[in-house]
Amino acid sequence: MVLDFGDIKHVVSKWIDETLDHRMLLHRDDPAIAVLEELGEPLFLMDANPTAENIARTIFDFTQS
Repeated sequence: MVLDFGDIKHVVSKWIDETLDHRMLLHRDDPAIAVLEELGEPLFLMDANPTAENIARTIFDFTQS
């Protein structure tokens, strides 16, 4: 299958902007979540620690769905 990289970039960039951008990325077990939610902080919760590698994996997994 061949896809135009511009099309891929558009879809992935849009998802990143809507899902990850300007959000605090935290592990689901982080004790600060309740307080941050009360303050109205935008959060993105991850099953793993939000390292660069795990964030890249999250983006990769999105592209596979």
